[in-house]
Amino acid sequence: PLTFITQEIREQGKATGVLSSVPFSHATPAAFGAQNISRNNYGEIATFMVQRDHLDLIMGGGHPEYDADGQPRSEPRYANEVGTGGGYIPRTTWEGLRNGTAGGDRPWQLIEDKSDFEALAAGTLPLTTSRLIGIPRVYDTLQYNRTEAVMGTDAANPSGVAFNPNVPSLETMTRGALTYLGQDPDGFFVMIEGGAVDWAAHANDTARIIEEQVDFNRSVAAVVEWVEQNSSWDETLVIVLTDHGNGMPMGPDSDTIPFQPIQNNGAGVLPGVRWHYGTHTNENTLMFAHGAGAEYFYDMVIGTDAGLRDIIGFSDGRYIDNSAVHRVISRALNLELTTP
Repeated sequence: PLTFITQEIREQGKATGVLSSVPFSHATPAAFGAQNISRNNYGEIATFMVQRDHLDLIMGGGHPEYDADGQPRSEPRYANEVGTGGGYIPRTTWEGLRNGTAGGDRPWQLIEDKSDFEALAAGTLPLTTSRLIGIPRVYDTLQYNRTEAVMGTDAANPSGVAFNPNVPSLETMTRGALTYLGQDPDGFFVMIEGGAVDWAAHANDTARIIEEQVDFNRSVAAVVEWVEQNSSWDETLVIVLTDHGNGMPMGPDSDTIPFQPIQNNGAGVLPGVRWHYGTHTNENTLMFAHGAGAEYFYDMVIGTDAGLRDIIGFSDGRYIDNSAVHRVISRALNLELTTP
């Protein structure tokens, strides 16, 4: 098992957190909070994240007692304690969060209500333990998997489906996480994932990928606002990136016009898109960094992608290896690298 970044940062005395719009034991938050032979062992991953001592805050979906529309289940859907199958958190781990025994000497305060997430973001939530876990009353995604049959319609949304009004947005969760972790005088690290954008891309769902990206953009804006109001770019590093491409959306005639840009049809109208794939793609993706240590990325450049530069028009096409992100964070924090 490899040492992961939250373990290293926690040893520095800084607070650590992970949050996502998909289950907290899903791939990306799990990579920042667990070690396991398989990403699909959700039960084992959830228990690892909850019972170990390296995380101070966890937020994400995966509530076993509610479905994708936020409706109560007749029977909870728990993950298997070992291996794959079931939901996203085992019964014993969930019961431990409910009765306050999970986490051992550093128990968790569990919040589920949208109003509690909002109070956390506002700094008015009474805190009763040293660690906080927030699992909204919805199953796998905050909004992506909601259905029109239950939620109804709303023409103002790209998908035409009304949002579930009973769950917090990723932006609200982000503000809450920053408020909570920002209390540590030694600083903090947090990974914030707009995870459901990937699910929408797998489905080639143009309308819902827009909804997810809007919520993520607002979350990034919330992070920038927090830095400028509570910290400074001289002491805080913000990195915005994706782990891979997905679906390869291009313009509506991109089957005959290579790399045709997505067609902007104006405000309130879905863009013209042709999807070329149904799963992950291997193009170089875009990355942005600003603040303390951002300049270290220049030392990690390993080549130039002429297509990214000449066709997509992004910067000068320089690219890095994905593992460089960990090295930059480690250097910015003066961590001793444990792997090459």
